[in-house]
Amino acid sequence: MIEEVKSIGRLKVGKKIRCHYKALNNTYGTLSGLGKETSDFISPITSSATPDGDFYFICVDKDQLGRWKLIADRNIQHSISWDTLNSAGVASGSGLPIELNYENIALKKHVEADTNHFQNFVVSKVVDGNDSHTDGFLQSDGDKGKITRIIIDLGKEEKIDGLALTNLLYSSGYRCKRFEFSWSNDNTNWNIIISDSLPDNGLKHFFKTKAGARYFSILIKDNYLGSGWSSGIGEIELIRTNHQLTSTLRLLTGGINANDKDNEWDKYVVDDNLNGVITSGDDNVWHWKSSTASWTSSTQTVVSRRVRRGEESGQPVGYYSDNAILSETFEARVGNGFRPVLLVAPSSTTSFIHHYNKYKTYDNAWKTISTTLPSKDTFMNDGISDLSTLDRKEQIVTLPMTSTVLGEGKLFKAKVDYKKYFDINRINVK
Repeated sequence: MIEEVKSIGRLKVGKKIRCHYKALNNTYGTLSGLGKETSDFISPITSSATPDGDFYFICVDKDQLGRWKLIADRNIQHSISWDTLNSAGVASGSGLPIELNYENIALKKHVEADTNHFQNFVVSKVVDGNDSHTDGFLQSDGDKGKITRIIIDLGKEEKIDGLALTNLLYSSGYRCKRFEFSWSNDNTNWNIIISDSLPDNGLKHFFKTKAGARYFSILIKDNYLGSGWSSGIGEIELIRTNHQLTSTLRLLTGGINANDKDNEWDKYVVDDNLNGVITSGDDNVWHWKSSTASWTSSTQTVVSRRVRRGEESGQPVGYYSDNAILSETFEARVGNGFRPVLLVAPSSTTSFIHHYNKYKTYDNAWKTISTTLPSKDTFMNDGISDLSTLDRKEQIVTLPMTSTVLGEGKLFKAKVDYKKYFDINRINVK
């Protein structure tokens, strides 16, 4: 069984980590929530043309740059063309740089708007962590057509690396079109950073920018329904990134013909048992046996076609010949699926515990590595990269009390061994 981990620091070959993906039909979407449970899973059998669910990345190897190589355990989207993925940068040889490990410093911060809200669409919803396109702030009927400024107070000056916005869908349209993003240190004089339009869809959209301030604001100028309708917006995220963990997303290589085995599909999906953790080619792990094949970056002999792998009618090799219409790069049918590869740098700091003249690591249990100082390679491969796993968890210990007669009453007592319970933080007596 493949073990699930919650952080990049605990990844090893044969382990998996959860992730979330949301997209519109034949559109590259957004990945988020690496290591977190965000929602129900995307069906591994049928996938979806408009996914909004979780899946697993399975760690299979390290690339030549020492980055972990993770492959999605299913097609996370179908009815998407290779051209769409290529336009997004995912199908290119170098892949698409993405940021999965960022902090939203606006979360739960103080926020206010200069117009009133409609029903329960209060302004605090833009920083509540719910990035659904049906959750957010909406103007009251009495404020229709007014330009609205939403101000987030971080409490002190903070640096940000970007902005993420989710539009609000209410009734028959999206409620933010043109907007301005600004900063201020006095909540009065505003300096515009971005002046743009938020697309009329429910995806999260990222805007690169750098600034440092206490106050940030979104000025909503209009909406997609016109002046007779209330404006609003979904989630507003102020992003602070972990630059050491910038990731790259791309497609698997699939071989240029049926006899070409020098490719990632054959190497990992068909032949790899992940150090004995799985049976190679196991459909219960990779979910390749479905009505949807996976796009790869490999070109067939016909330039306008790309190799797809898997599908119910074939074997795990799942090669499709040049005359397969579905292999045309512009085709966006159920038979064409998106199964991404994620490349992510491991933690640059790893540790061993030196205990009783032995160097030890921890991975669900203590393991002795050596009695001498381990090599650099051993540190990188076997060291503890996430020391939070060693944090002591709160534990409640109940000690029995004995009673003795004391005059007309009783005396209750218990002995506490402070050498054993050296980190007591409170004692309750009942």
